[in-house]
Amino acid sequence: MASHVRYNQLDSLRGIAALTVVAEHCMNTLGKAPVKNWFAHFSPLHVLISGHQAVILFFLLSGFVLSLPYYQGRIYTYTEFITKRVFRLYIPYIIALAFGLMMRVIFVHHSIDGLWGGHIGPKIILQELFMLDQFNQNYVDPVVWSLVQEMRISLIFPLLILFLSRYRWKTVIVTGFAVSCIGIYVHLLFRSHVNVFTNYPDTLHYIIIFIMGAVLAKHKDTLVAYLRRTPKTAKWSLGITALLLYTYTQSLLSQHWALGLGLTGRLMSDWITALSASVFILLAISEPGVKRALSVRPLVFIGKISFSIYLFHLIILLSLISLFPHLHVLDVAGTFLLTIGLATAGYYYVERPSIRIGKIVVQRL
Repeated sequence: MASHVRYNQLDSLRGIAALTVVAEHCMNTLGKAPVKNWFAHFSPLHVLISGHQAVILFFLLSGFVLSLPYYQGRIYTYTEFITKRVFRLYIPYIIALAFGLMMRVIFVHHSIDGLWGGHIGPKIILQELFMLDQFNQNYVDPVVWSLVQEMRISLIFPLLILFLSRYRWKTVIVTGFAVSCIGIYVHLLFRSHVNVFTNYPDTLHYIIIFIMGAVLAKHKDTLVAYLRRTPKTAKWSLGITALLLYTYTQSLLSQHWALGLGLTGRLMSDWITALSASVFILLAISEPGVKRALSVRPLVFIGKISFSIYLFHLIILLSLISLFPHLHVLDVAGTFLLTIGLATAGYYYVERPSIRIGKIVVQRL
């Protein structure tokens, strides 16, 4: 049986993506409109605030990493798989919700840029606690929508692997693409009723991203071998093209005056974002220079705590804005520093113990 391979450079990639989510939320919440528009449409630094693209990268990495054990001969039962996912995702999620609720009660008594608004009643708490229905994610910890989507897709992920093991990758991709198109169509058809990020049509849409990650993992050796035979100039061109598509496709398809398709363009752009992010993953695991750059210890550490960075950063940002509404530099600096500190604690005292408990539970099943 093949041993389980861990790619630290992919942790670093996830960590960099998590920091871009933090940067985007700081820009969206604190940035003045002209500055935001310049970043969004003209600046080459737009990649630094490509938060939604980062979430697509998270989904792609999840599909890649979750499928690797299956291809390496480590077969889990459905119960074992779901148990591990619950302890990996749900326990930190609950801790973040509790922290977010506490901070909102203490610091905020009005909406901040549309976040932390509205009355929190028993229904809202139950919806968020148990990930029920299509709820508004902005009451406590607005980033949890992606965790809801990931948990839903985790429930069917073993079936996706089974499908991938029985059919050619082209058939799997076409099927996933069709499901994504159905999700987009239903979202557009009922957009007034599914105008929250936890909606079910988007769950259908995001399945293709996980499938792309799983297909990438299955054929990674072939693709890596091909890349290693590719001339450096071609690889540089491929990487730069992927970076440009990753950075600007969403803006071009959804907002640009000539190409802007609104919601349709935003959803369709996820396909190109995932394809571009696939290039990042392949370069990270195949190119020695990229691997070395992503294997430096600070980046690897940021990668390890990236899940907690993602969970806690917006709660900290909203709390600081409430405390210091006019000191934007302090709010941004404080968000990054406090998030790193809290995420470190979250990783060592919540994530790692939860993962260990999950393994113990799986062993006893």
